[in-house]
Amino acid sequence: GYGSYILSQVARSVVGVDIDAQAVKDAAQRYQRENLSYKEGSCATLPVADKSIDVVVSFETLEHIEDHDGFFQEIKRVLRPDGLVIMSSPERDTYGNYRSGENEFHVKELNRGEYEALLKRHFRYAILGVQRNAFASVIGGEGFSGDAKIFSKEGGQVREVAELSNSPYLLALASDGPLPHASTSVFDGGLSPYIIS
Repeated sequence: GYGSYILSQVARSVVGVDIDAQAVKDAAQRYQRENLSYKEGSCATLPVADKSIDVVVSFETLEHIEDHDGFFQEIKRVLRPDGLVIMSSPERDTYGNYRSGENEFHVKELNRGEYEALLKRHFRYAILGVQRNAFASVIGGEGFSGDAKIFSKEGGQVREVAELSNSPYLLALASDGPLPHASTSVFDGGLSPYIIS
């Protein structure tokens, strides 16, 4: 529920959906706002009315289901005309570098090309960026250019780990209407109450 709670701070209203009844109950008790509600439901049959949603946000859902096209058809059912999808998913060819062994909960991961093809089958416009989770100090701004480089401190030594473009997650924006401007951003959650369990 913490993601829905964060969204509810800027959205007119938010409906958080989860297939697990206990997760819905816990979220409703822990993350409360007047404009926020939670419903039990599957991504195959979202518990919302046709053409009633402006923005569908789905982070790390796609890889947990087999029927990606069915999920996208369901998203299209609930989106208003020109509604927006913001969706992240592991990049299969890169994600493996950040874990040991297979993730038993992932049913069907996609690589960049497969994800782009899925987006283009269902939406007129789509862009695909990257997402990487990190505790970070950000350096940038006017006069700085190029891909962001990522450094890590391990065993007292600082070394370059990777460029942002080599991140384990892909982040898509898709719509049948023109897409909003997208820029590189950093979310600093600190020790926020959303993340602490």
